[in-house]
Amino acid sequence: MKTQTLTGYLGGDPETRSTQSRTETQLRFNPVAECHDEIEYTTRSRQYLRLSLATHRRDAQGEWQTTWHQLVLWSSDRLEHVNTRLARKGDKVTVTGYEQTYSYIDKDDGTEREITRIVITSLHRWRDKRTPPQMLRRR
Repeated sequence: MKTQTLTGYLGGDPETRSTQSRTETQLRFNPVAECHDEIEYTTRSRQYLRLSLATHRRDAQGEWQTTWHQLVLWSSDRLEHVNTRLARKGDKVTVTGYEQTYSYIDKDDGTEREITRIVITSLHRWRDKRTPPQMLRRR
């Protein structure tokens, strides 16, 4: 797993979402009874925080290019802290995390799509020089 560190500006306020709980059934061989047993697994729903990050760099002609990154924060104990105090639209942040790519079938046209996102392992919000420290605590 390769880690990445990105510094940029948040494109929107953090959005708290949840995965759907799901139940899967698997067929397993039971050597004692010498038959197959159906085993049902239930995966609980999980909350996560979704963010978007804009990074900027100059191209060969000297023009600024903006790249948008999708970010996900799974750690539930940090969700509320980041959501209410640290991250807001336009804030400069540095995130460290690993890339996660997955594909799915689009419901509308049936084409396969691929999404790459960064799963955050650490987030640092840069303090704005214009904002006094006491204002940061009230957020």
